[in-house]
Amino acid sequence: MEFLHLDDSLLGVLYLYSGAFGFNFILLYSSFEGISWSYAEAAQMDGAGHFQVFFKVMIPLCKGPIISCCILQAITLWNDYSTPFLFMNSHKTLAVGLQAIQSELESSGQYPLIFAAMIISILPVLILYACFQKKIISNTVAGGLKG
Repeated sequence: MEFLHLDDSLLGVLYLYSGAFGFNFILLYSSFEGISWSYAEAAQMDGAGHFQVFFKVMIPLCKGPIISCCILQAITLWNDYSTPFLFMNSHKTLAVGLQAIQSELESSGQYPLIFAAMIISILPVLILYACFQKKIISNTVAGGLKG
């Protein structure tokens, strides 16, 4: 990170996160592979170019798996405290602040406060998952089926 001058920068953290999209790639690949090529051929016969076929035909057909990937990635990023804490020392983000509070509370032995903070930090993810549970499950399962 230091060699690339990405130490203590948001771009460096984004670069690290971009390498962890394996599941999303597999899910979206199988979803796009499951789309019949006749949709693209029909759009090309109507005069659409490659970009129009991709953005106006393929992306809307894979909207569900794309939304599922975004929600699952948001949950993953919300739960990650260590990466911003390690690579962005001078920037005080929410993750860095929560890590500092957790360290102080653990050393003081105030476990009820630790558990209360854990519940508060988990609530947004639980609400997000509860709202989109059926969509996430149906789209991740549908992307892996061949028909």
